[in-house]
Amino acid sequence: MTVQAAWAAQGQDDRAGFRFRRGGHLYGARIGDAGPHVVAGAGVDGVGGGQTALLRNGRGRTTDALEVYGFTPPNAGQVPSTTAEKDAIWWGEMESREVRAASPWRRLKLAMDYWCALWFWPIEQVELLPDRDEFLADLALLLDTDVLTTLSGEGQRDLFAPTMPADEARKLADELGIVDVDKVVARNPRLRLVEGLAARQRFLHWELEFGDLFEDRGGFDLMVGNPPWIKIRWDEKAVMGDADPSFVLKGLSASQAAKRRAEALEPAGQQSHYYTAHEQAAGTQGFLTAKQSYPNLRGIQPNLYKCFLPVCWNWTNERGVAGLLHPEGVYDDPKGGGLRSALYPRLRRHYQFANAFFLFQDVHDQVRFGINVYGSPHRTRFKHIANLFKPATIDACHAHLGQGSVPGIKDDDNKWNVAGHGDRVIEVDASALELFAALYDEEGTPPERARLPAVHSRELVKVLECFRRA
Repeated sequence: MTVQAAWAAQGQDDRAGFRFRRGGHLYGARIGDAGPHVVAGAGVDGVGGGQTALLRNGRGRTTDALEVYGFTPPNAGQVPSTTAEKDAIWWGEMESREVRAASPWRRLKLAMDYWCALWFWPIEQVELLPDRDEFLADLALLLDTDVLTTLSGEGQRDLFAPTMPADEARKLADELGIVDVDKVVARNPRLRLVEGLAARQRFLHWELEFGDLFEDRGGFDLMVGNPPWIKIRWDEKAVMGDADPSFVLKGLSASQAAKRRAEALEPAGQQSHYYTAHEQAAGTQGFLTAKQSYPNLRGIQPNLYKCFLPVCWNWTNERGVAGLLHPEGVYDDPKGGGLRSALYPRLRRHYQFANAFFLFQDVHDQVRFGINVYGSPHRTRFKHIANLFKPATIDACHAHLGQGSVPGIKDDDNKWNVAGHGDRVIEVDASALELFAALYDEEGTPPERARLPAVHSRELVKVLECFRRA
């Protein structure tokens, strides 16, 4: 995933020296996901280290030296290369297109795709689902650094990418072996299926795509976005409605739905369509709720925006900042204490909005959402403003010196109040969370798991303290 970043890149673009890659940004593996025994036994360490060095080299050769906001890069005098030249380097040296000696990047990507593909395995091809030994054997075919593929009779494809210096190519072959991934995949039906699933699901593995950045900088400096507000669930009515609209238009009983389902799936292709839709929904829900993928989200209703929180936390560096616009569910979900305990130490700013002025035209005016700024975890302390209607009120509150009374949610003309006031900026720390937990949550709730109320002003915090003492 890139910083279009982190989730909105919809294509590839080498202009300006950046490569924006397509990806199912929430579906990806981390090196070591398959277990430490696999990492050690299948050669992941060696191939992973090799791909990082190759990635750094390739990025350096495909990044143009451009001045941005007055910053002059070290290689500012370098003549920019063409898009075709950049693509030739990337496709040949990284993706190994029409190359027999596959790069460590491609070998590791297919192995990581394999791990993700297990969640989306087609029902109609369940006979290909590998057992543990078959999975490890397939990984070894891709990652074993002692492999030297037979290279005779391959006159149509180069051994190495033509753009790669010969000494670098020989060094890679000596250190990591030579694997012709195209030939391995052609002879292995499971790996062919994995490649198809990867193309469909667009798995994106952050450590693979940005291994050089993580090694050199520890992560991204900035990640911003408005992640999708979509609940993950299996909607059979919508799927079956394509074949039989009565599933959507009529309130069918369970017995009526079962009968119509059997009839609707009889035409050729309908059953496969049904299976594919179910695989997508079940695979997505399974992946996003698994402890291996998103441990902070266990036990709560899966929603795509919630998954982006740990994504940003994981991939920003120690000084990095993530700014996300998302609904308020993470702050008021009774089952969301585990997520909040990870969120509060990272939260720096929380500005809560109501959509009364339809800042989002296709969202109900009563929906509440927030601008949230996150950093690296430390002692909980963040600024909180609630009941906002327009972004300009944020600046007005921070600029206000605190004199006069705090305006209400509506003004004297019964219109939504957009005036700012300094006392609307509330400093929330561990003691404030302890107060909220005592008043709004079950007895004994730890402060770090407390729900966050929409407190309008500092004066109301004092009122809440009086309630607790009463």
